[in-house]
Amino acid sequence: MARETILCYFCALTFCFLVRGRGACDAYNSTCDESAFLQHDSSFRGRHGTWALPRDWQTSRDIANISAFEPITWGKIEDTDVVLNFFTAVPVFGQDGNYIALLHNFNKGGGSQLRYLQTGELSLFCSGPGGSHRTKVRGLGNETNAAYKIYFVFLCDWPEEDKHLERFEVSLEDGQGKQLGVVVAEQKNGLLQQYHTAACLRDVWPGVSGLRQLPQWIEFQLLHGIDHILFYTVNIDSEILVDLYEPYIKSGVVTRVHLHQEREGAGSIQDIVVGDCLYRFKNHANWLLPSVDIDEYIHVKDGNLFGGGEVPDDYLGSSWDAIVKKQGLQPNTVRSISFGRYRFQLAQPGQVELSSVLREPQPAELCPKYVVNPILCDCLHVHWCTSWKTGTENLGLGADTLIAHEFRNPPHSYAIEKHIEANATDTSMQQYIPGLSRSLAARFQEETTHLLSRLSSVERIPLKTSTLIHPERLESDTDKELQVADPTTAAWIRSFSKVKGIVNTDPPAEHALHSAI
Repeated sequence: MARETILCYFCALTFCFLVRGRGACDAYNSTCDESAFLQHDSSFRGRHGTWALPRDWQTSRDIANISAFEPITWGKIEDTDVVLNFFTAVPVFGQDGNYIALLHNFNKGGGSQLRYLQTGELSLFCSGPGGSHRTKVRGLGNETNAAYKIYFVFLCDWPEEDKHLERFEVSLEDGQGKQLGVVVAEQKNGLLQQYHTAACLRDVWPGVSGLRQLPQWIEFQLLHGIDHILFYTVNIDSEILVDLYEPYIKSGVVTRVHLHQEREGAGSIQDIVVGDCLYRFKNHANWLLPSVDIDEYIHVKDGNLFGGGEVPDDYLGSSWDAIVKKQGLQPNTVRSISFGRYRFQLAQPGQVELSSVLREPQPAELCPKYVVNPILCDCLHVHWCTSWKTGTENLGLGADTLIAHEFRNPPHSYAIEKHIEANATDTSMQQYIPGLSRSLAARFQEETTHLLSRLSSVERIPLKTSTLIHPERLESDTDKELQVADPTTAAWIRSFSKVKGIVNTDPPAEHALHSAI
Protein backbone atom coordinates (compact mmCIF):
# COMPACT_ATOMS: atom_id res chain seq x y z
CA MET A 1 0.00 0.00 0.00
CA ALA A 2 2.83 2.41 0.87
CA ARG A 3 4.39 1.79 -2.54
CA GLU A 4 1.09 2.54 -4.31
CA THR A 5 0.68 5.73 -2.29
CA ILE A 6 4.17 6.90 -3.20
CA LEU A 7 3.58 6.11 -6.87
CA CYS A 8 0.24 7.96 -6.85
CA TYR A 9 1.82 10.98 -5.18
CA PHE A 10 4.67 10.98 -7.70
CA CYS A 11 2.19 10.93 -10.62
CA ALA A 12 0.24 13.83 -9.12
CA LEU A 13 3.44 15.79 -8.53
CA THR A 14 4.60 15.17 -12.09
CA PHE A 15 1.25 16.24 -13.52
CA CYS A 16 1.21 19.33 -11.35
CA PHE A 17 4.71 20.35 -12.45
CA LEU A 18 4.13 19.77 -16.16
CA VAL A 19 0.71 21.40 -16.36
CA ARG A 20 0.87 24.05 -13.64
CA GLY A 21 4.56 24.90 -13.79
CA ARG A 22 6.99 25.85 -11.04
CA GLY A 23 4.49 28.15 -9.34
CA ALA A 24 2.35 25.19 -8.29
CA CYS A 25 5.00 22.61 -7.37
CA ASP A 26 8.16 22.82 -5.29
CA ALA A 27 10.14 19.68 -6.08
CA TYR A 28 13.02 20.59 -3.74
CA ASN A 29 10.76 20.71 -0.65
CA SER A 30 8.58 17.87 -1.95
CA THR A 31 5.41 19.96 -1.65
CA CYS A 32 2.61 20.55 -4.14
CA ASP A 33 -0.16 23.11 -4.28
CA GLU A 34 -2.93 20.53 -4.13
CA SER A 35 -5.71 23.07 -4.51
CA ALA A 36 -4.16 24.35 -7.73
CA PHE A 37 -3.87 20.81 -9.05
CA LEU A 38 -7.50 20.02 -8.23
CA GLN A 39 -8.70 23.35 -9.62
CA HIS A 40 -7.03 22.76 -12.95
CA ASP A 41 -8.41 19.25 -13.12
CA SER A 42 -11.99 20.31 -12.37
CA SER A 43 -12.09 23.32 -14.64
CA PHE A 44 -10.56 21.74 -17.72
CA ARG A 45 -9.76 18.09 -18.15
CA GLY A 46 -12.17 16.89 -15.49
CA ARG A 47 -15.07 18.86 -16.89
CA HIS A 48 -14.48 18.67 -20.63
CA GLY A 49 -12.06 15.80 -20.80
CA THR A 50 -10.73 16.06 -24.35
CA TRP A 51 -7.07 17.13 -24.36
CA ALA A 52 -7.34 16.77 -28.13
CA LEU A 53 -5.48 18.77 -30.74
CA PRO A 54 -7.67 20.94 -33.00
CA ARG A 55 -6.84 18.74 -36.01
CA ASP A 56 -8.23 15.66 -34.21
CA TRP A 57 -11.13 17.32 -32.42
CA GLN A 58 -14.63 16.72 -33.73
CA THR A 59 -17.73 18.45 -32.38
CA SER A 60 -21.45 18.49 -33.01
CA ARG A 61 -21.12 22.04 -34.29
CA ASP A 62 -18.50 21.53 -37.02
CA ILE A 63 -19.93 23.12 -40.15
CA ALA A 64 -16.97 22.39 -42.45
CA ASN A 65 -13.48 20.90 -42.53
CA ILE A 66 -11.56 22.65 -45.30
CA SER A 67 -8.57 20.92 -46.82
CA ALA A 68 -6.32 22.37 -49.48
CA PHE A 69 -7.74 21.99 -52.97
CA GLU A 70 -5.65 20.63 -55.81
CA PRO A 71 -4.66 23.31 -58.35
CA ILE A 72 -6.78 23.15 -61.52
CA THR A 73 -5.24 23.97 -64.90
CA TRP A 74 -7.94 25.91 -66.72
CA GLY A 75 -6.29 26.57 -70.08
CA LYS A 76 -3.52 28.56 -71.74
CA ILE A 77 -3.07 32.24 -72.50
CA GLU A 78 -0.09 33.04 -74.70
CA ASP A 79 1.36 29.56 -74.08
CA THR A 80 1.19 30.05 -70.29
CA ASP A 81 -0.94 27.79 -68.13
CA VAL A 82 -3.78 29.53 -66.30
CA VAL A 83 -4.18 27.80 -62.93
CA LEU A 84 -7.06 28.03 -60.46
CA ASN A 85 -6.19 27.78 -56.74
CA PHE A 86 -9.41 28.01 -54.73
CA PHE A 87 -8.93 28.30 -50.98
CA THR A 88 -12.50 27.59 -49.88
CA ALA A 89 -15.89 26.63 -51.29
CA VAL A 90 -19.12 27.61 -49.52
CA PRO A 91 -22.73 26.56 -50.28
CA VAL A 92 -25.10 29.55 -50.24
CA PHE A 93 -28.90 29.25 -50.37
CA GLY A 94 -31.40 32.03 -49.72
CA GLN A 95 -32.03 35.70 -50.36
CA ASP A 96 -28.68 36.28 -52.09
CA GLY A 97 -29.30 33.38 -54.47
CA ASN A 98 -28.55 29.67 -54.62
CA TYR A 99 -24.97 28.90 -55.56
CA ILE A 100 -21.61 27.48 -54.52
CA ALA A 101 -19.07 30.24 -53.89
CA LEU A 102 -15.50 29.37 -54.94
CA LEU A 103 -13.03 31.83 -53.43
CA HIS A 104 -9.65 32.50 -55.02
CA ASN A 105 -6.69 34.57 -53.79
CA PHE A 106 -6.11 37.69 -55.90
CA ASN A 107 -2.34 37.46 -55.52
CA LYS A 108 -2.13 34.06 -57.23
CA GLY A 109 -2.31 35.36 -60.78
CA GLY A 110 -2.99 39.00 -59.96
CA GLY A 111 -6.70 38.51 -60.56
CA SER A 112 -6.07 37.57 -64.19
CA GLN A 113 -8.30 34.49 -63.86
CA LEU A 114 -11.29 36.71 -63.07
CA ARG A 115 -10.49 38.94 -66.03
CA TYR A 116 -10.26 35.96 -68.39
CA LEU A 117 -13.68 34.78 -67.22
CA GLN A 118 -15.33 38.19 -67.60
CA THR A 119 -13.82 38.93 -71.01
CA GLY A 120 -14.58 35.46 -72.34
CA GLU A 121 -10.93 34.72 -73.14
CA LEU A 122 -11.50 31.49 -71.24
CA SER A 123 -14.86 29.85 -70.55
CA LEU A 124 -15.72 27.95 -67.40
CA PHE A 125 -18.75 25.81 -66.65
CA CYS A 126 -19.81 23.94 -63.53
CA SER A 127 -22.17 21.06 -62.84
CA GLY A 128 -23.25 18.57 -60.23
CA PRO A 129 -22.86 14.77 -60.26
CA GLY A 130 -23.17 13.24 -63.72
CA GLY A 131 -23.10 16.64 -65.41
CA SER A 132 -26.43 17.71 -63.87
CA HIS A 133 -27.55 21.38 -63.93
CA ARG A 134 -24.58 22.48 -66.03
CA THR A 135 -24.24 26.26 -65.95
CA LYS A 136 -21.77 28.98 -66.81
CA VAL A 137 -19.63 30.22 -63.91
CA ARG A 138 -20.04 33.86 -62.87
CA GLY A 139 -17.31 36.00 -61.35
CA LEU A 140 -17.21 38.91 -58.86
CA GLY A 141 -14.44 40.86 -57.23
CA ASN A 142 -13.10 43.67 -59.43
CA GLU A 143 -16.16 45.92 -59.79
CA THR A 144 -14.78 48.73 -57.60
CA ASN A 145 -11.56 50.68 -57.28
CA ALA A 146 -11.13 49.72 -53.61
CA ALA A 147 -7.52 49.11 -52.62
CA TYR A 148 -6.01 45.86 -51.47
CA LYS A 149 -8.34 43.30 -52.96
CA ILE A 150 -7.34 39.96 -51.46
CA TYR A 151 -9.70 37.54 -53.22
CA PHE A 152 -12.33 37.21 -55.91
CA VAL A 153 -15.16 34.72 -56.15
CA PHE A 154 -16.50 32.39 -58.84
CA LEU A 155 -20.20 31.54 -58.43
CA CYS A 156 -21.68 28.25 -59.56
CA ASP A 157 -25.50 28.45 -59.57
CA TRP A 158 -27.08 25.45 -57.87
CA PRO A 159 -30.64 24.09 -57.59
CA GLU A 160 -32.48 25.29 -54.49
CA GLU A 161 -33.88 21.82 -53.87
CA ASP A 162 -30.35 20.67 -52.93
CA LYS A 163 -30.05 23.09 -50.01
CA HIS A 164 -30.52 20.27 -47.49
CA LEU A 165 -27.36 18.47 -48.67
CA GLU A 166 -24.17 18.64 -46.62
CA ARG A 167 -21.64 17.86 -49.35
CA PHE A 168 -21.49 19.32 -52.86
CA GLU A 169 -19.13 18.07 -55.57
CA VAL A 170 -18.67 20.87 -58.07
CA SER A 171 -17.32 19.63 -61.41
CA LEU A 172 -15.55 22.25 -63.52
CA GLU A 173 -15.08 22.06 -67.28
CA ASP A 174 -13.96 24.40 -70.02
CA GLY A 175 -16.00 25.71 -72.93
CA GLN A 176 -15.32 22.58 -74.99
CA GLY A 177 -16.65 20.30 -72.25
CA LYS A 178 -13.24 19.10 -71.07
CA GLN A 179 -13.31 18.02 -67.42
CA LEU A 180 -10.86 20.15 -65.40
CA GLY A 181 -11.35 19.08 -61.80
CA VAL A 182 -13.70 18.84 -58.84
CA VAL A 183 -14.07 21.17 -55.84
CA VAL A 184 -15.93 19.99 -52.73
CA ALA A 185 -18.03 22.36 -50.60
CA GLU A 186 -19.36 21.42 -47.15
CA GLN A 187 -22.06 22.61 -44.80
CA LYS A 188 -24.01 21.12 -41.93
CA ASN A 189 -27.69 21.75 -42.25
CA GLY A 190 -29.41 23.52 -39.39
CA LEU A 191 -26.31 24.66 -37.49
CA LEU A 192 -26.59 28.31 -38.53
CA GLN A 193 -29.94 29.97 -37.84
CA GLN A 194 -31.08 33.52 -38.56
CA TYR A 195 -29.19 36.14 -36.53
CA HIS A 196 -29.35 39.87 -36.26
CA THR A 197 -25.62 40.26 -35.55
CA ALA A 198 -22.94 37.57 -35.79
CA ALA A 199 -19.15 37.53 -35.59
CA CYS A 200 -16.29 35.45 -36.92
CA LEU A 201 -13.19 34.63 -34.88
CA ARG A 202 -9.91 33.79 -36.56
CA ASP A 203 -7.44 31.18 -35.30
CA VAL A 204 -5.85 31.67 -31.89
CA TRP A 205 -2.68 30.08 -30.56
CA PRO A 206 -0.83 30.39 -27.27
CA GLY A 207 1.33 33.48 -27.20
CA VAL A 208 1.92 36.46 -24.98
CA SER A 209 -1.78 37.08 -24.29
CA GLY A 210 -3.83 35.08 -26.80
CA LEU A 211 -5.15 32.36 -24.52
CA ARG A 212 -6.28 34.65 -21.74
CA GLN A 213 -7.94 37.03 -24.23
CA LEU A 214 -9.89 34.30 -26.02
CA PRO A 215 -12.56 33.46 -23.40
CA GLN A 216 -12.85 37.11 -22.33
CA TRP A 217 -13.62 38.25 -25.87
CA ILE A 218 -16.13 35.50 -26.63
CA GLU A 219 -17.93 36.06 -23.33
CA PHE A 220 -18.10 39.82 -23.83
CA GLN A 221 -19.55 39.53 -27.34
CA LEU A 222 -22.27 37.16 -26.18
CA LEU A 223 -23.12 39.37 -23.17
CA HIS A 224 -23.58 42.49 -25.28
CA GLY A 225 -25.59 41.59 -28.35
CA ILE A 226 -23.68 39.20 -30.61
CA ASP A 227 -26.10 36.36 -31.35
CA HIS A 228 -23.63 33.79 -32.66
CA ILE A 229 -19.89 33.33 -33.30
CA LEU A 230 -18.28 31.26 -36.03
CA PHE A 231 -14.73 30.39 -35.00
CA TYR A 232 -11.89 28.94 -37.04
CA THR A 233 -9.22 26.48 -35.94
CA VAL A 234 -6.06 25.38 -37.69
CA ASN A 235 -3.56 22.54 -37.35
CA ILE A 236 -1.72 23.88 -34.35
CA ASP A 237 -0.29 21.71 -31.57
CA SER A 238 -2.26 22.99 -28.60
CA GLU A 239 -4.52 20.89 -26.42
CA ILE A 240 -5.75 23.63 -24.12
CA LEU A 241 -7.42 25.53 -26.98
CA VAL A 242 -9.99 22.80 -27.35
CA ASP A 243 -10.95 22.97 -23.69
CA LEU A 244 -11.43 26.73 -23.92
CA TYR A 245 -13.83 26.38 -26.84
CA GLU A 246 -15.82 23.43 -25.56
CA PRO A 247 -18.09 25.23 -23.05
CA TYR A 248 -19.29 27.47 -25.87
CA ILE A 249 -19.77 24.52 -28.22
CA LYS A 250 -21.90 22.76 -25.61
CA SER A 251 -24.00 25.89 -25.14
CA GLY A 252 -24.68 26.09 -28.88
CA VAL A 253 -23.60 29.73 -29.10
CA VAL A 254 -20.66 29.07 -31.46
CA THR A 255 -20.03 27.03 -34.58
CA ARG A 256 -16.69 25.87 -35.96
CA VAL A 257 -14.83 25.70 -39.27
CA HIS A 258 -11.52 23.82 -39.26
CA LEU A 259 -8.83 24.75 -41.79
CA HIS A 260 -7.06 21.44 -42.25
CA GLN A 261 -4.13 22.73 -44.25
CA GLU A 262 -0.81 24.51 -44.08
CA ARG A 263 -0.65 28.23 -44.55
CA GLU A 264 2.23 30.51 -45.53
CA GLY A 265 2.18 33.24 -42.89
CA ALA A 266 -0.16 34.34 -40.13
CA GLY A 267 -1.63 37.13 -42.22
CA SER A 268 -3.01 34.74 -44.82
CA ILE A 269 -5.17 33.00 -42.22
CA GLN A 270 -7.25 36.11 -41.58
CA ASP A 271 -7.64 36.64 -45.31
CA ILE A 272 -9.14 33.16 -45.57
CA VAL A 273 -11.38 33.68 -42.57
CA VAL A 274 -12.97 36.94 -43.75
CA GLY A 275 -13.80 35.40 -47.12
CA ASP A 276 -15.21 32.12 -45.85
CA CYS A 277 -17.01 33.94 -43.02
CA LEU A 278 -18.84 36.30 -45.37
CA TYR A 279 -20.32 33.51 -47.46
CA ARG A 280 -21.21 31.34 -44.45
CA PHE A 281 -23.39 34.19 -43.18
CA LYS A 282 -24.68 35.49 -46.54
CA ASN A 283 -28.24 34.48 -45.69
CA HIS A 284 -27.93 34.08 -41.92
CA ALA A 285 -27.14 37.54 -40.47
CA ASN A 286 -28.23 41.15 -40.89
CA TRP A 287 -24.87 42.42 -39.64
CA LEU A 288 -21.53 40.66 -39.39
CA LEU A 289 -18.23 41.42 -37.65
CA PRO A 290 -15.82 39.56 -39.97
CA SER A 291 -12.43 40.61 -38.58
CA VAL A 292 -12.63 42.11 -35.10
CA ASP A 293 -9.79 40.45 -33.15
CA ILE A 294 -9.79 39.06 -29.61
CA ASP A 295 -7.87 42.08 -28.32
CA GLU A 296 -10.49 44.54 -29.65
CA TYR A 297 -13.63 45.61 -27.76
CA ILE A 298 -16.18 47.89 -29.42
CA HIS A 299 -17.34 50.81 -27.28
CA VAL A 300 -20.25 53.13 -28.10
CA LYS A 301 -19.56 56.68 -26.93
CA ASP A 302 -22.73 58.42 -28.11
CA GLY A 303 -25.80 57.38 -26.13
CA ASN A 304 -27.93 59.70 -28.26
CA LEU A 305 -27.93 57.03 -30.94
CA PHE A 306 -30.60 55.32 -28.85
CA GLY A 307 -33.93 56.31 -27.41
CA GLY A 308 -33.52 57.66 -23.90
CA GLY A 309 -29.92 58.67 -24.52
CA GLU A 310 -28.38 55.58 -22.92
CA VAL A 311 -26.35 52.79 -24.50
CA PRO A 312 -28.23 49.47 -24.05
CA ASP A 313 -26.57 46.29 -22.80
CA ASP A 314 -27.03 44.63 -26.20
CA TYR A 315 -25.30 47.47 -28.06
CA LEU A 316 -23.11 45.15 -30.16
CA GLY A 317 -26.30 44.02 -31.86
CA SER A 318 -28.48 47.13 -31.75
CA SER A 319 -25.98 49.91 -32.59
CA TRP A 320 -25.81 49.31 -36.33
CA ASP A 321 -29.50 49.83 -37.06
CA ALA A 322 -29.48 52.83 -34.70
CA ILE A 323 -26.58 54.41 -36.63
CA VAL A 324 -28.30 53.83 -39.97
CA LYS A 325 -31.56 55.29 -38.63
CA LYS A 326 -29.79 58.36 -37.23
CA GLN A 327 -28.51 59.09 -40.75
CA GLY A 328 -32.01 58.77 -42.19
CA LEU A 329 -31.01 55.74 -44.25
CA GLN A 330 -32.44 52.26 -44.79
CA PRO A 331 -30.45 49.14 -43.74
CA ASN A 332 -30.52 47.78 -47.30
CA THR A 333 -28.53 50.80 -48.51
CA VAL A 334 -25.63 50.65 -46.01
CA ARG A 335 -23.14 47.91 -46.87
CA SER A 336 -20.74 48.52 -43.97
CA ILE A 337 -19.90 50.74 -41.01
CA SER A 338 -16.24 51.48 -40.21
CA PHE A 339 -14.69 52.56 -36.93
CA GLY A 340 -11.23 53.29 -35.57
CA ARG A 341 -9.24 52.06 -32.59
CA TYR A 342 -7.69 53.33 -29.39
CA ARG A 343 -4.64 51.31 -28.35
CA PHE A 344 -4.45 50.37 -24.68
CA GLN A 345 -1.77 48.71 -22.63
CA LEU A 346 -2.40 45.08 -21.76
CA ALA A 347 -3.94 44.37 -18.37
CA GLN A 348 -1.91 42.64 -15.71
CA PRO A 349 -2.04 38.80 -15.66
CA GLY A 350 -5.11 37.62 -13.81
CA GLN A 351 -7.11 40.77 -14.60
CA VAL A 352 -9.74 41.12 -17.32
CA GLU A 353 -8.44 43.15 -20.25
CA LEU A 354 -10.97 45.94 -19.67
CA SER A 355 -9.27 46.76 -16.36
CA SER A 356 -6.42 48.42 -18.25
CA VAL A 357 -7.14 52.17 -18.39
CA LEU A 358 -3.99 53.58 -20.03
CA ARG A 359 -4.20 54.25 -23.75
CA GLU A 360 -2.62 56.39 -26.43
CA PRO A 361 -4.05 59.94 -26.40
CA GLN A 362 -5.50 59.87 -29.92
CA PRO A 363 -7.14 57.22 -32.13
CA ALA A 364 -4.45 55.05 -33.66
CA GLU A 365 -3.32 55.73 -37.22
CA LEU A 366 -4.29 52.21 -38.18
CA CYS A 367 -6.72 50.75 -40.68
CA PRO A 368 -10.30 50.77 -39.35
CA LYS A 369 -12.33 47.71 -38.48
CA TYR A 370 -15.94 47.37 -39.59
CA VAL A 371 -19.30 45.64 -39.49
CA VAL A 372 -20.77 44.49 -42.80
CA ASN A 373 -24.18 43.73 -44.24
CA PRO A 374 -23.41 40.31 -45.79
CA ILE A 375 -25.99 40.61 -48.55
CA LEU A 376 -24.54 43.87 -49.84
CA CYS A 377 -20.84 42.92 -49.99
CA ASP A 378 -19.31 40.21 -52.17
CA CYS A 379 -15.60 40.43 -51.29
CA LEU A 380 -13.86 41.65 -48.15
CA HIS A 381 -10.49 42.84 -47.01
CA VAL A 382 -9.63 42.59 -43.31
CA HIS A 383 -10.35 46.33 -43.00
CA TRP A 384 -13.05 47.13 -45.57
CA CYS A 385 -15.36 45.77 -48.21
CA THR A 386 -13.75 45.58 -51.67
CA SER A 387 -16.69 44.46 -53.84
CA TRP A 388 -20.24 45.59 -53.18
CA LYS A 389 -23.73 46.03 -54.61
CA THR A 390 -24.13 49.26 -56.55
CA GLY A 391 -26.00 52.08 -54.85
CA THR A 392 -24.81 51.17 -51.35
CA GLU A 393 -22.58 53.14 -49.02
CA ASN A 394 -20.15 52.84 -46.13
CA LEU A 395 -20.47 54.95 -43.01
CA GLY A 396 -17.40 56.02 -41.07
CA LEU A 397 -17.61 56.66 -37.33
CA GLY A 398 -15.54 59.07 -35.30
CA ALA A 399 -14.13 58.30 -31.86
CA ASP A 400 -16.87 60.50 -30.36
CA THR A 401 -19.50 58.05 -31.69
CA LEU A 402 -18.04 54.53 -31.56
CA ILE A 403 -14.53 53.14 -31.37
CA ALA A 404 -12.76 49.87 -30.60
CA HIS A 405 -10.48 49.57 -27.58
CA GLU A 406 -7.48 47.45 -28.59
CA PHE A 407 -5.40 45.90 -25.81
CA ARG A 408 -1.99 45.01 -27.13
CA ASN A 409 1.72 45.13 -26.34
CA PRO A 410 4.28 46.09 -27.49
CA PRO A 411 3.46 49.51 -29.03
CA HIS A 412 2.89 49.61 -32.77
CA SER A 413 5.79 50.75 -34.95
CA TYR A 414 4.07 54.06 -35.77
CA ALA A 415 3.82 54.86 -32.03
CA ILE A 416 7.51 54.14 -31.51
CA GLU A 417 8.50 56.30 -34.48
CA LYS A 418 6.36 59.23 -33.28
CA HIS A 419 7.16 58.75 -29.57
CA ILE A 420 3.51 58.15 -28.72
CA GLU A 421 2.95 56.67 -25.26
CA ALA A 422 -0.09 55.11 -23.63
CA ASN A 423 -0.42 57.83 -20.99
CA ALA A 424 -4.07 58.90 -21.27
CA THR A 425 -6.49 57.53 -18.66
CA ASP A 426 -9.75 56.09 -20.02
CA THR A 427 -12.15 54.32 -17.63
CA SER A 428 -15.15 54.31 -19.98
CA MET A 429 -15.45 50.51 -20.17
CA GLN A 430 -14.87 49.79 -16.47
CA GLN A 431 -18.64 49.44 -16.01
CA TYR A 432 -18.58 46.13 -17.90
CA ILE A 433 -15.96 44.41 -15.72
CA PRO A 434 -18.20 42.95 -12.97
CA GLY A 435 -20.62 41.37 -15.42
CA LEU A 436 -17.84 39.95 -17.56
CA SER A 437 -16.03 38.49 -14.52
CA ARG A 438 -19.19 36.85 -13.19
CA SER A 439 -20.06 35.39 -16.58
CA LEU A 440 -16.57 33.91 -17.08
CA ALA A 441 -16.59 32.38 -13.61
CA ALA A 442 -19.98 30.78 -14.24
CA ARG A 443 -18.93 29.48 -17.65
CA PHE A 444 -15.67 27.84 -16.52
CA GLN A 445 -16.62 27.09 -12.91
CA GLU A 446 -13.45 28.82 -11.77
CA GLU A 447 -12.58 32.15 -10.26
CA THR A 448 -11.86 34.55 -13.13
CA THR A 449 -8.57 35.84 -11.75
CA HIS A 450 -7.33 32.26 -11.31
CA LEU A 451 -8.42 31.28 -14.81
CA LEU A 452 -6.76 34.26 -16.49
CA SER A 453 -3.56 33.95 -14.43
CA ARG A 454 -3.18 30.33 -15.44
CA LEU A 455 -3.84 31.06 -19.12
CA SER A 456 -1.25 33.86 -19.02
CA SER A 457 1.41 31.39 -17.92
CA VAL A 458 0.99 28.95 -20.83
CA GLU A 459 4.15 28.90 -22.92
CA ARG A 460 4.10 30.16 -26.47
CA ILE A 461 4.00 27.37 -29.03
CA PRO A 462 7.02 27.33 -31.35
CA LEU A 463 5.77 27.31 -34.90
CA LYS A 464 8.19 24.55 -35.80
CA THR A 465 5.82 22.19 -33.95
CA SER A 466 2.81 23.40 -35.93
CA THR A 467 1.66 22.71 -39.47
CA LEU A 468 0.23 26.21 -39.65
CA ILE A 469 3.10 28.47 -40.69
CA HIS A 470 6.65 28.20 -41.83
CA PRO A 471 8.79 29.14 -38.77
CA GLU A 472 10.78 31.82 -40.55
CA ARG A 473 7.56 33.77 -41.22
CA LEU A 474 6.60 34.24 -37.56
CA GLU A 475 8.22 37.55 -36.73
CA SER A 476 7.78 39.10 -40.17
CA ASP A 477 4.00 38.68 -40.07
CA THR A 478 3.22 39.82 -36.53
CA ASP A 479 3.05 43.58 -37.00
CA LYS A 480 2.71 44.54 -40.65
CA GLU A 481 -0.59 46.38 -40.66
CA LEU A 482 0.92 49.72 -41.54
CA GLN A 483 3.43 48.43 -44.06
CA VAL A 484 1.48 50.26 -46.74
CA ALA A 485 3.28 50.61 -50.03
CA ASP A 486 1.47 53.69 -51.31
CA PRO A 487 1.12 57.16 -49.78
CA THR A 488 -2.53 57.42 -50.89
CA THR A 489 -3.66 54.69 -48.52
CA ALA A 490 -1.45 55.99 -45.71
CA ALA A 491 -3.02 59.44 -46.08
CA TRP A 492 -6.50 57.89 -46.10
CA ILE A 493 -5.76 56.07 -42.83
CA ARG A 494 -4.51 59.26 -41.17
CA SER A 495 -7.61 61.12 -42.35
CA PHE A 496 -9.99 58.43 -41.09
CA SER A 497 -8.40 58.48 -37.62
CA LYS A 498 -9.52 62.13 -37.31
CA VAL A 499 -13.17 61.63 -38.34
CA LYS A 500 -15.85 63.16 -36.10
CA GLY A 501 -19.44 62.01 -35.84
CA ILE A 502 -20.82 59.92 -38.70
CA VAL A 503 -19.66 60.47 -42.28
CA ASN A 504 -20.03 58.80 -45.67
CA THR A 505 -16.73 57.35 -46.81
CA ASP A 506 -15.39 54.84 -49.31
CA PRO A 507 -12.27 52.73 -48.76
CA PRO A 508 -8.96 53.97 -50.16
CA ALA A 509 -8.62 53.69 -53.92
CA GLU A 510 -6.40 51.24 -55.75
CA HIS A 511 -2.78 52.12 -56.27
CA ALA A 512 -0.16 50.64 -58.53
CA LEU A 513 1.47 48.96 -55.54
CA HIS A 514 -0.56 46.37 -53.63
CA SER A 515 1.33 45.23 -50.54
CA ALA A 516 -0.95 43.49 -48.04
CA ILE A 517 -2.03 45.53 -45.04
